[in-house]
Amino acid sequence: MYKTMLSHWDYVNDCYKGVIEVKSDSKIEKYLPKFPAEARNHAKHPQYILRCWAADYDNIFKAAIMSMVGVMGKIPAKIEFGNVDQAVRDLDVWGNEDDDRLVGLKARLNHAQTLFGRYGLWLDVLTDTNGLYPQFIIKEYTCYQIIDGDTYISPLDGKRRLQWVKLDESRPVFNPKTKEWDRGNRFRILGVDNQERYYSAELDGDDADGLWQAFDLGEPEKLARPNVKVRYPQFNATMLNFIPFTVCNVDRLGIDKWQEPPFLDMAHSTINAYNADSLHKQAMANHASPTLVALNAKIPENATLGGVMTITGAVENLKADVRMLETNAGGLAEMGRSAESIRERAMRRTIVGIRCTDLDWGHA
Repeated sequence: MYKTMLSHWDYVNDCYKGVIEVKSDSKIEKYLPKFPAEARNHAKHPQYILRCWAADYDNIFKAAIMSMVGVMGKIPAKIEFGNVDQAVRDLDVWGNEDDDRLVGLKARLNHAQTLFGRYGLWLDVLTDTNGLYPQFIIKEYTCYQIIDGDTYISPLDGKRRLQWVKLDESRPVFNPKTKEWDRGNRFRILGVDNQERYYSAELDGDDADGLWQAFDLGEPEKLARPNVKVRYPQFNATMLNFIPFTVCNVDRLGIDKWQEPPFLDMAHSTINAYNADSLHKQAMANHASPTLVALNAKIPENATLGGVMTITGAVENLKADVRMLETNAGGLAEMGRSAESIRERAMRRTIVGIRCTDLDWGHA
């Protein structure tokens, strides 16, 4: 399912980023396919390049996403702590890595739900360098980082819960010796061991994939390696028997509740309008200027643009004729209306979507 959804995530992400991404060298043919005549020639076919760069990529998709997120932002987050420890209440103040309270977290969550339809939240404990002054913190994971996971029926209460989650925490690491940024591979494994105890494990280094293959989900401490760190977080000196991680999808929770990006169809419409505009612009370039046509005539060798030609018939007893050939503008106008119609239909779908879902998504 991750591999299936990956292509959808990439598609909406590219459409959202806009013209620089859609017309980049690595993706230009993905979003503007070549005609057979263009494909038979070399990669940088001049007519294809002209068609691509003349086409207008009107990013109505990004405008729709931002409009939807704006509607969702008008609905304040409902935070109900009840009679709990002050450490839990402090989540509302500095409960995330961006230090912008739960209001900021909700904004990023809503944006990810609208664009991708998937976002992960993990409740962790942050301490100082000596392991003192612990405080709760909610760490956020994009759809790309939630690699895998599974659920099980807990024998403690008979409820379906997370059994393990694999998260990608790879990030650039500065090498002070080479003065270069290296890729720092890291997987975080959240799981419940064979004794129903929650743990968090870090698999670091270039061999992170190999460490994952050798890692025992039920007995995490069996893999004794310097670049494998396992810890058992506690709250009030008590180990947890569940994983404090959740995946927020479009309108439901759960790592196994896969849902497509809610505006995937509109992303396709945006690309369709981009292709239609390329055809319209190419037709305009090819046919906007009238063409000089000489019938049964000999063209002088010294004929120049803007000069005067004396036409001599090529065949006796057959009149020579010269005329200007112009294309009927009706076809060009219809192509232009087609591209505009695609944009209008896409925007209408967005307006209807906002009206139908703004209240429901405020609680997502």
